[in-house]
Amino acid sequence: MLRFLLCCAALLCLLCTTLRAQTLTLDSLQNALKNAPEDTAKVSLLCRIADEQQGEPALSRKTAQEAYTLAERLQDSRGQAVAMNWIAYAYQRQGSYPE
Repeated sequence: MLRFLLCCAALLCLLCTTLRAQTLTLDSLQNALKNAPEDTAKVSLLCRIADEQQGEPALSRKTAQEAYTLAERLQDSRGQAVAMNWIAYAYQRQGSYPE
């Protein structure tokens, strides 16, 4: 029984550490976004943020849509494709399939 409790405690600590690391990554990406110039690097940064926000599909979709809009304005076809992929993934995670 003690062994089981220790395993559960270790698993809980590991899970909390992983969640904390994801929050730190998202925070650092959002801080980098504040000073990013309007270029393809910002499109990539927005896509990375959308990736980190997978647990919140609506927020992830909004960020990916922002990336897509910027990529379209910059005529960045690769950025458009990556952003569209994150938009589609967010819709899938929500179980929403617009026509």
